[in-house]
Amino acid sequence: MTSPRFGAAPNRLASEKSPYLLQHAHNPVDWRPWGPEAFAEAKRTDRPLFVSIGYSTCHWCHVMERESFEDPAVAEELNRYFVPVKVDREERPDIDHLYMEYVMAVNGHGGWPMSVFVTPEGRPFYGGTYFPPQDRYGMPGFRTLIVSLAEAWRTRRQEIETSAASAADYLRTRSEQTVGVEALGEETFRDFIEHQSGAYDADRGGFGGAPKFPRPHVLSALLVSARRTGSRQAVEMALGTLEAMRRGGMRDQLGGGYHRYSTDARWFLPHFEIMLYDQALLVHAYLDAYQTARRPEDAEAARGILRYVDSRLTGPHGAYLSAEDADSLPSPSASHKSEGAYYIWSTEEVRRLLGQDAELFISRYGLLERGNVDNDPHGEFTGRNVLYQALTLEQVAERSGLGAGEVERRSEASRLRLLQERAKRPAPHLDDKVLADWNGLMIGASARAASVLGEPAYLERARSAARFVSERMVGPDGAPLHRYRDGESAIRATLDDLAFLADGYLWLYEAGQEPEWLERAIGLAERIERDHRDPQSGACYLTAADAEPLVARPLQTYDGAVPAGGSVAADVFLRLGSLTGRSEWTAAGERILASLSARLAAEPSAHPRLLMALDRSMGPALEIVIAADEPDDPTVSAFLREIHLPFVPNKTIMVHTSGKAGRTLHRLSVAVAGKTPVAGRPCVYLCAGGTCSEPLTEPAALARALRDLADRR
Repeated sequence: MTSPRFGAAPNRLASEKSPYLLQHAHNPVDWRPWGPEAFAEAKRTDRPLFVSIGYSTCHWCHVMERESFEDPAVAEELNRYFVPVKVDREERPDIDHLYMEYVMAVNGHGGWPMSVFVTPEGRPFYGGTYFPPQDRYGMPGFRTLIVSLAEAWRTRRQEIETSAASAADYLRTRSEQTVGVEALGEETFRDFIEHQSGAYDADRGGFGGAPKFPRPHVLSALLVSARRTGSRQAVEMALGTLEAMRRGGMRDQLGGGYHRYSTDARWFLPHFEIMLYDQALLVHAYLDAYQTARRPEDAEAARGILRYVDSRLTGPHGAYLSAEDADSLPSPSASHKSEGAYYIWSTEEVRRLLGQDAELFISRYGLLERGNVDNDPHGEFTGRNVLYQALTLEQVAERSGLGAGEVERRSEASRLRLLQERAKRPAPHLDDKVLADWNGLMIGASARAASVLGEPAYLERARSAARFVSERMVGPDGAPLHRYRDGESAIRATLDDLAFLADGYLWLYEAGQEPEWLERAIGLAERIERDHRDPQSGACYLTAADAEPLVARPLQTYDGAVPAGGSVAADVFLRLGSLTGRSEWTAAGERILASLSARLAAEPSAHPRLLMALDRSMGPALEIVIAADEPDDPTVSAFLREIHLPFVPNKTIMVHTSGKAGRTLHRLSVAVAGKTPVAGRPCVYLCAGGTCSEPLTEPAALARALRDLADRR
């Protein structure tokens, strides 16, 4: 977090909870948080608002703060001519989405910090991202910009008002846009594979050139599409990309987490920021890969991510924290942060710490005496190395004359030794706020990993986070809230919160078979239907119908770094249809798919998560019910191990037993009616398309049936 300026008085952000807003609480800029007071001041003084949107771990947000917002001369003019407003995009995704639509439309690109100038009614008339302090990079300097816009507000007011009105009309059109229904089918999956193959980098994995972003839901959608179409190419693209990322510098080779993106085309030099949502989505992608190809390294990659999340992004309350910064101090005595300082190493350090094992480590992870980063315009990596897997264990074993097992043992001991030493360094800033939507993603990932990898500890961590969010992040009326920090839960939940939490709770239910989580998911789905769905088009809005009115009501359909809430909601509804046996939930999911069908047909690569919901809708959905008298019967555990092993993405799992849990499940789901043990023995019913198999009483018979289903196209 940026240190307060010496002697600077706090501004109006000092009482906020957002780490991002608090980073700016001692700027000379007279920042206000978003809210009615800021707009009332703009109307009272007839000044436009300058809305600056970012987040606490954003590198260029820090840069613009140092260059412009800490400059008293810039602050004086900004305060005189505008009402400055700071917004944490992670706290207010609705505001961020709305103005990002505008910035993308006028500039062709977007990013953070986002800088938007708006009228006192909130209508944008000028926007961009980062602005340098002086004219450079072909951009106007920020001081030049604010002076010229202030002059335009004074002398060309009607022109600005006309432009702002047009922008508001555009945003309303975007949010109200309805499209015709298109037929969707197997061809949609083939189109998706074809588009991805056109951009695939066969030599280095990933799609396109630098920079490369992980977009794990694209990789998961490729594996789903491969199962639907039989495409070997789709499998190779997904597995190749996951392998390249696992071996590259974008992965923290010591800690297991994944950085935000790779600045180059070979996944070597990352932007070192780490986000919770990337970790969650990558766990799912690696689990999909493990179930598809049974590569042990995919399972280990998922375990490594979960170790990182447990050690770095889990709060004392049990919920998951948001992010870690890219920048940190190179040493405790340093005065300036630099990117990646926490993660990079010199060969001298490695030799001092590892002794006789140093050369094995140096050769495996590609360290060079001069440092291994060639493109280093700011000199941050001189003599230092980004760790990446330059050689496999087998290659190191061959070169060293040691056995592969011995190399692996020494490599793991070296990893732990360096990890221990790294913990002594100044850590990157931790954004410790708890976001309901991102927690939903991580709850689902951890719960699913518990099932697939057979690790009960992952289930307990998912359950702990879910308890915190469901019990502590609610309002007095029981409505879910979006953000918790420093003892306060606040901000009304968005569609993403409700959909991602419902999805996480369904994974938690299937992993632990506690009907409470199925019931909570149903409650969240009911809120989506009541508060977020447009009854005319069937699409789901980001904000509730009675939420704070903005220039337009945000409608997000594109699956970006995080999937769109509507895409996840469609899948949640379809899963609930299978789990409860209630057709109204299936119909609700199909209505969302229909409302977005033209967009999905035209651009399947822009909607990979929605494509996965389509796969579930097309079926045949596999509904698996285990009937047993006791949930802890060893045969039930054996059945579950077989069920979780193959990649069958559109399956649902219920364990129907006697006792309170069984009665609750019977109340929630008509799908378990009539599913009973056979002669007192646990058994499994496999149901698809309204037809169920004869009950299977032996795990081996279940394994054969599931293999047949997994091989079926």
